[in-house]
Amino acid sequence: MYFPTYYFFADRRLINHKIKALHVKDLDDCELHCYRHDNCVSVNIKKDPDNATGQRECELNNSTHMEHDEDLKVDNAYLYRGAKVIICNI
Repeated sequence: MYFPTYYFFADRRLINHKIKALHVKDLDDCELHCYRHDNCVSVNIKKDPDNATGQRECELNNSTHMEHDEDLKVDNAYLYRGAKVIICNI
């Protein structure tokens, strides 16, 4: 699994597929949590960090915009990043 740049959408948020919410320092940290969660295939991250903690809200999703394009909504407070699954035949 990897996060290609062409699956990145500013001012968008995938709704109805959140499996976990947590606080992270940046988008890279949010993506790392997604890699570690078996069902995660995309993330939403809040653009602006919390004033008190400096942390950003990260939402892990169990679906992508490719599967549910109708759930990718305009939300100026968030960034969306979908992952692409790589299948390896060994």
